[in-house]
Amino acid sequence: MAFDDLAIRVFDQLGEGDKVATRRLLGGHHTRQFLDYPPTGRSASFTATTVDRIEVGKIIDHWSDADFTAFLQKPAA
Repeated sequence: MAFDDLAIRVFDQLGEGDKVATRRLLGGHHTRQFLDYPPTGRSASFTATTVDRIEVGKIIDHWSDADFTAFLQKPAA
């Protein structure tokens, strides 16, 4: 895993019909390769929103939209 101390904070979770939407913040110290980015050793985070479709207690479909803007920014000098 790219973040040894990965923490996930759920901001909102809403359900209607067979779908559940979740908005969250994921972050930690970037200690291993993440996508095409080598480890930086710095604290990094990004937000994500997901929608899951549930049938008989199981996730059947999953859609995700992540915002890596903050993660991709270089720290202030």
